[in-house]
Amino acid sequence: MGKNGIAERISPINRRQFYFLWSALVCFYFVIIPFCQTPNWCFRAYDARKVQMGQETIDCHAVSVQHGIRYSGFPTFSPTLTNLSDLVCLLAISTLLCFESKWRNRDLKDKARVAILVIALFISAVDLIFALTCLSFPYATNMLRVVILLTFSSSVRSACHSMCKDLRDSFSILVTIYAYMIVFVLTVYYFYRPTFEGI
Repeated sequence: MGKNGIAERISPINRRQFYFLWSALVCFYFVIIPFCQTPNWCFRAYDARKVQMGQETIDCHAVSVQHGIRYSGFPTFSPTLTNLSDLVCLLAISTLLCFESKWRNRDLKDKARVAILVIALFISAVDLIFALTCLSFPYATNMLRVVILLTFSSSVRSACHSMCKDLRDSFSILVTIYAYMIVFVLTVYYFYRPTFEGI
């Protein structure tokens, strides 16, 4: 029996291997690729050179110096390599999802989660193919990373559920604190507005 009394038709060794690949894929797709992706501000600076930037790594340091943007100097992949890596990760997620569906009995809630994951994977794949062919920035893929992560990883879902429960319990305290802050800010603003300190 697996989590929540769900029957799992797989040996413990294969299950450990499956979750090891699962964790490695989550780390690569949700940590390494976003950190090594060319930032949007750097990508837009090279719009005039779209024909030449297919395989090369964009020099974001020169763009940051030219436009006065603070840049960490973190090494970045080329846009083509980033999009191809994203597509490979989406294919791996789909493969692991199909493999998991064979040995785990799913209830209605799990089936709805899988349906959301499949839709998000499809939209991301379409966006990545469009970004590869038109050399554009994959906006939809980056926004859907959170959706894919929440539907893909049960530990992240449980952590988010616990955090939302804590925020709900402390909501009245937070509202009180921020209400006091707003009252004091508005009072001081209108009190000092006509003076030199307010200006």
